[in-house]
Amino acid sequence: MKRIMKIFIIGVCIGIVALLIQKSFHIDEDVFMRGYYIAAIVIVIGAVLFNILYNRYYFKKVRVLSEQLLEVKPQAYIEGMQALLKTAKGRYLQNTLRLNLTAGYMEQKRFKEAVEILEGLSEKQRKGAVVNVVYCINLFICYFETNQYEKATALYQANVQLFQKFRGGKSYGANIAILDTLMAIMKKDYQEAEDLLEKAKQIYDAPPFQKAFQEISGKLEAIKGEST
Repeated sequence: MKRIMKIFIIGVCIGIVALLIQKSFHIDEDVFMRGYYIAAIVIVIGAVLFNILYNRYYFKKVRVLSEQLLEVKPQAYIEGMQALLKTAKGRYLQNTLRLNLTAGYMEQKRFKEAVEILEGLSEKQRKGAVVNVVYCINLFICYFETNQYEKATALYQANVQLFQKFRGGKSYGANIAILDTLMAIMKKDYQEAEDLLEKAKQIYDAPPFQKAFQEISGKLEAIKGEST
């Protein structure tokens, strides 16, 4: 919204300057207005196109850095993301980069640092269902890992409809399955947790997810052992 307002304000300023030029040089009004409208359209389209290409440039950088996580090089990923944050312009882009940065901290088990970043991103700073579901997934896991179970439960319950949109999907289905399993663990419904985990293992066979499922399985066994 602020970016749109900036474009609008720039357009108004250009209009004022153009009017002064037209009056100063006594340019025919019809001829001048025709040229002005064309120039205004070109400027607005150019500004929007620049914004799209600018964001796309950074998102390509993020995709390249994501390979570092797949190769289990979280520190390289974190350093790369921090470097992008130093040069990125625009609040939306910066917040998206911060959200991606938390994935690196989570991979290094630095959950408290990730929570600080995530809690600093207000709802107004998050646009779109995809951004919000990633935000909720990351924050829920961080709450769970830092034993903030009440916050994790409240977050899950407040976003049931959002999770339902992505449950079973290719992009975030595995992540939602992890959240469902962790919720069952927090409710001490260990049998349900085991069933959900086993089902998820069969559906989502990508190595990163299998690794996550294995870690959760170990935690579940440890918790069950403590309760007996």
